[in-house]
Order: sequence, then structure tokens, then C-alpha cells
Amino acid sequence: MTTGADAKRLVSALLAERGHANVLIAGASGVGKSTLVNAVFGAELAAVGQGRPVTTAVAEIARDGFPLTLFDTRGLEIERYAETLAEVEALILRRRQETDPNRHLHVAWLCVAEESRRVQEGESRLLRLLATHVPTLVLVTKARSDHGFAREVRRLMPEATDVLRVRALAEHDEEGHRLAPRGLAELVERTRRLLPEGQRRALIAAQRVAIERKREAGLEVVKRFERLAAGAGATPIPWVAAGVLVPVQLAMRDGIHAALGLARGLTDRDFLRAITVHGARRGNVAKALVGEVLKSAVLVGTAAGSALSGHAASVATRRTGTAYVSAICGLLDGASGPPDRAAILARFVEELAVKPRRAR
Repeated sequence: MTTGADAKRLVSALLAERGHANVLIAGASGVGKSTLVNAVFGAELAAVGQGRPVTTAVAEIARDGFPLTLFDTRGLEIERYAETLAEVEALILRRRQETDPNRHLHVAWLCVAEESRRVQEGESRLLRLLATHVPTLVLVTKARSDHGFAREVRRLMPEATDVLRVRALAEHDEEGHRLAPRGLAELVERTRRLLPEGQRRALIAAQRVAIERKREAGLEVVKRFERLAAGAGATPIPWVAAGVLVPVQLAMRDGIHAALGLARGLTDRDFLRAITVHGARRGNVAKALVGEVLKSAVLVGTAAGSALSGHAASVATRRTGTAYVSAICGLLDGASGPPDRAAILARFVEELAVKPRRAR
């Protein structure tokens, strides 16, 4: 029989598999690094410039439990430019010697402002240094009107792994036309492809613009807990099965949080209450399993009236997990920060009420 210990081990495995990604970002003052970082990663990371200095040229920006660390390289305009380059290279090499691959620097973003219409020699030199050690994307920021500038950047900076035009915020051009943000989801996808396999999940969990990627990651977690739930339900003793299924459901919630980069979500009680309220309204075991049975066996303390089956437990786990992933992804889409508990609870109940589509 599947136990709560199995579920906890699976959450630990998911966290280990998610790994940790490290991104170095560089560019001249005013190029829009802070705005770009906030647009891609939301409010989870501190504003660029508020990180812990690791050299006179680089600040490390991280948050406890967050799966990505940003290294902000500054000082392209200062007189001690050669020393800045040396410190950046020393940092990269020092990190490379770490035995833990989660400590390495994995990819770099070098920002060049489109409005400048030129590539500075300092930017080219920094690119040559970075590209020697890590895959480096050159980002043409504040993209409004290309006029062939991106093509010129590719010509002048051939060491770049790729060149991408991005606009972090919606803007208006000189004629008053609204320019929507652009290139952010593509930036995440191109960065993901450059990362080692062990760090790709970390990037998807951290970012806030490629929502479908987050949804895919969450649903992969649900599939793994489905298999656990099938074992939990395979017993003719309903209150025993229900007691085992509860920690599986709660662990699945924590696994989803890890995959989606969410530090907090529904508490145990809120999560179970939402499932219970919904389950009480349904008319069959597969749909009511996690509601009716948990209400009887956990919240009230009496045995449920019918036996659980492994199939029913699997179906119910898939149903609740899918609804929870959809609720969180729906709230993250377009948001700058994590959703609050009340919003998650309301959306989760709504998603549970949506009738699942039949597989064709």
C-alpha cells in the first residue's frame, strides 16, 4: 500500500529534479535590465541592484526556496573596465569548479538597448568573454522600431548564441499606438534550450511568462501522483485507504508548488475543504472520492460507506491535481506576483466544477 512516506519521498525527488538555475545578466546602465527581470520572473526576485555583492562588479540576487539565482553584472561604463572583466571571468571559473552543477553559471543575457542604435566596444568585449564560458543570448531591449538594428547586432556580435528583440512592458509609440510586450516567452524558451537538462525545470518554475510550459510541468507532477494514488486506493477498507490518500493529495499539492515555483498556496485545511465541498456535490465515487471519503474519514472522523478502488483514487487525484494546476496557472498568467490564498481557493473550486473533457 502506498504511504505518506512514499508521497514525501516523491516531493523530495521532484525538488531535486527541479534543480537550480543561475543566469548572469549584463548591460550598460539604463538598458532595462531591472524591468526585464521583473517582467520575466515577476516579484519573486528583488529588483536588480539590491542583491548581495559577490565581487565589486557582480551582485547575486536570490530568494530562499526560489529555484533561480540572478547574477547582475554592472560597471560597463566605469574606468576599471579591465578589472571588471577579470572579476566576471574569475566568478564564472570559480563557479565551474564547484562539484554541485546547481552552483555553476549556466547562461548569460547581454542587453543592448535598441534606442542606442550602436554596439559599444565594451559590450563586444564582454560578449567575447562570456561566450567563451557560457551560452550567451544578446537581448535587444526596449524594442520599438528595428530598422535593421538586430541584423547589425548579429553581424557585430557573431559570438552570441542568438540575438532576440524584447520589450518588457507595454508602451506607446510616437503616434500613440500601443506596443504590447514582446519576446518574453520566446526568451524563456530559447534560454531553456541552452540550459543543462538538470536546470530546465528550475527556469520554468521561476519564470512567469511561458504559462503553458508551467502548466505542462504541473501536469507531469499530477501524473506521478496518480500512480501513487492508485496504490493508496487498492484496499477494501475505506477508512484506511482514505487515511493514506490524504497525505498523497497534500504531497501532490506541494509537488505542484515546486514545479510552478510557488512558495505558498493553500493550507492543508483549505485544500481539503475545497475538495470536500466539491466532492459532496458529485454523484459517483470517482468524482466524490476525495471529497466524500475525506469528509467522512478525515474531517468528521467516521468511516466512509463504500470501498475505494485504485482506479477511482487515480481518477480523483488526476481531477483534483489538474484543477489545482489550472487554478494557479490561470492566476499567474499576466500577474506580477504570486496569487494570494483566497484567490487560489476560489479559482480552485471553480476549476473543480468544470466538467472534464472526454478523451477522444
